[in-house]
Amino acid sequence: MFVQHVLKKCLLLWFTSRNRYLKGQILSYLPKQRAFIMSVVANCPDHLERTADKGRENVKVSALVNYVGNASPSVKAVQLKIQDPRFKFKAGQWVDVFIPGVPVVGGFSMCSTYQELVSTKLLHLAIKYSEHPPALWVCKQCKKGDNVVVRAGGDCFYDPTTQEKWQQPHQLLLIAGGIGINPILSILKEAIQNSQSGLEKVVLLYSAARTNEAIFKETIFELAKDTRVHFELFVTQEPTTPDDDVICGRLSSAHIKRNTASLDIEKTHCFLCGPGKMMEDMQTALTENDVGIDRIYYEKWW
Repeated sequence: MFVQHVLKKCLLLWFTSRNRYLKGQILSYLPKQRAFIMSVVANCPDHLERTADKGRENVKVSALVNYVGNASPSVKAVQLKIQDPRFKFKAGQWVDVFIPGVPVVGGFSMCSTYQELVSTKLLHLAIKYSEHPPALWVCKQCKKGDNVVVRAGGDCFYDPTTQEKWQQPHQLLLIAGGIGINPILSILKEAIQNSQSGLEKVVLLYSAARTNEAIFKETIFELAKDTRVHFELFVTQEPTTPDDDVICGRLSSAHIKRNTASLDIEKTHCFLCGPGKMMEDMQTALTENDVGIDRIYYEKWW
């Protein structure tokens, strides 16, 4: 009974911890259980099961890995070349990724826009290191020239081309935590670059553990030269930073209150993407500051 209890605790730590050293220690202290732990990781519910009730495009297409490199110490940047014109997606959606030889289907949010795909034939992803087989394959084995199959899906998106509410005057509050910046960046680009968007103002609040894990920060600072864009970057595990554009500490309800005060709350819509607890806290803070629950958008499937 005691051994089962310890094993259960170790599995809980494995799934909830982001500390790779701690995960290694768990396996080294339980060598006989290593195979079991890894089998549990490999056989946990996959992306297709978790998102079975979400909308998807009907088309699966072939994609060629055009580039893979380091976006940060723990994140791989991946470019997929897609020539098939049937593949379409909206800002904020993800792709199902079917990898040859990997029995589990991956699900990764896109950080680029459909217009970028049309003009360059490239789809951009950023994938955080994980022991989950699809992410592990990307981080350890994926190379230029590899082939995968992809399909777009997701019900939380921003599309001024087809959704009339985004053609009307509106303001956006975008909140991202960690790798959750992927769909949020896609939405930010779509909002300021789509000529059919009625965007008046957008506030982006982005929280990362450390400055070197804040992927896309240079891109976002460049986008923030648009006078409609206000950007704040938070780091939670660095007590100080030489960068005046970075706020040390957690994104809090006080920051939400200050930023919602700068927006026309009747026109404001909010997109969230990040760790579950963070999204719960942010949703509470938003409703406390008069953002209607029907104007807060997110999907929990990771």
